[in-house]
Amino acid sequence: RSGPIVVKVEYLIAEKNVEAFLELMRQRRHIHSRVGARNWTLQRNLQKPMQWTETFRTPTWTDYLRLNHRLTEVDKELDERVCQLQAGEAAPQMTLSIERPTSPPRKRA
Repeated sequence: RSGPIVVKVEYLIAEKNVEAFLELMRQRRHIHSRVGARNWTLQRNLQKPMQWTETFRTPTWTDYLRLNHRLTEVDKELDERVCQLQAGEAAPQMTLSIERPTSPPRKRA
């Protein structure tokens, strides 16, 4: 089974850049939805307010790969603008996971 795939991207954003970051993330949500991402969310860490986590899903690994190939040059420029708001030297950190159910598989009748 090759999915669903969960993508998490962690950003460190200084308070002075939060408004610009949120505007870019609104655009990023629209872009990701257009190219196949599902269940997009943005969370702010209550214990570390500079830390923001973008999360979305794709049904399969193949869908994740397709998502990246569907991005236009304009989409990639927006990603670059988001990265420019990142505090410090390190780039945003991406984590890829595969969801697994904890319940036993259903038996077919």
